[in-house]
Amino acid sequence: MIYLLNPHHSGSHSAWANGLASHMQDEIQLFTLPGRHWKWRMHGAATYFAELLNERPVPQLILTTDMLDLASFRGLYQHRVPTLLYMHENQLTYPWSDSDADPALGRDRHYAWINISSALAADSIAFNSEYHRSAFLLAIPNYLKQLPDYTPKNVPSRIESKSHIVSVGLDLPSLLSQIPATDPSKASKPPVLLWNHRWEYDKGPDDFLQLCRILSNRQFDFQLIILGESGRAHPRAFDDLEKEFRDRIIHFGYAKDRDEYWSLLQRATIQPVTSRQDFFGISIVEAQWAGVMPLLPNRLVFRERAAGLPLLYDDLEEFVQLVIDPPKISRSTLQQIASRYNWPNVIDSYRKWFAKSA
Repeated sequence: MIYLLNPHHSGSHSAWANGLASHMQDEIQLFTLPGRHWKWRMHGAATYFAELLNERPVPQLILTTDMLDLASFRGLYQHRVPTLLYMHENQLTYPWSDSDADPALGRDRHYAWINISSALAADSIAFNSEYHRSAFLLAIPNYLKQLPDYTPKNVPSRIESKSHIVSVGLDLPSLLSQIPATDPSKASKPPVLLWNHRWEYDKGPDDFLQLCRILSNRQFDFQLIILGESGRAHPRAFDDLEKEFRDRIIHFGYAKDRDEYWSLLQRATIQPVTSRQDFFGISIVEAQWAGVMPLLPNRLVFRERAAGLPLLYDDLEEFVQLVIDPPKISRSTLQQIASRYNWPNVIDSYRKWFAKSA
């Protein structure tokens, strides 16, 4: 039995944990905490899970995520069990929000240290992309220079030596496999631009708004589908999008369920991506599976997601031109790329990782 500890069970973290558990049936038992108060989860979840599991039978393996202080957990847990760390993201290279007070108060460095010490404490680590692993390892030396003295030695090499790349698995609906390679019905219509990311600063909504304004000023006809999860507060760019482009909007806001979400994805044609941070890009893979062409900034994980196709842009003008005159890539090609991340195609990589670590 494998215990999967998920301290922040919401969004992509819960989808990953639930998907892994469902595809491994009785081999995994989930222990979760609600996906809120992320800073407290990184501090307090270790104590909660250790106290809980000290009363449970000892598992063969323990799997957890970057949201857990694994070093603290291992100190509090009474049994020596191989422990695996899955890195969805990290606080070392993740950009801080302008509205977060912690950087100005000097309280932002501790969360990165939790990720580093957790990686050191783990028996084995998996990153969700090669970009993520490289970015994390390359950022460690500069981070350690900020510490006053007695810093740990050879940290990047120690972490790299026990690291793997294990993709996120996605539940891609099988009905989409019947989408034809071309869709002539859309040829005479204006392109439908898609936003299906979280409504947060790190996804670059201001850049998306700027793109829409430029296209409108150039008299380029387009429509919009704006999806994604919005918290109690969201960037003003979304209010401006709704106000300025009301006549172009097909849908604006969170889809009521997954069926509506996938239905709306299939109505889109182009996904202009403006994210300033992405360690994997679930929303991009989902859009590709629906036959939507992503246009990607030439940075971060997007070089991996482009899969050698002419989908990358280097500057704003190139971005605009790609939207106006996108590359000719069939829907079947986009689907084939996305299918690599379907759960049935990645579950064996998890089984192999677990077998090596047991």
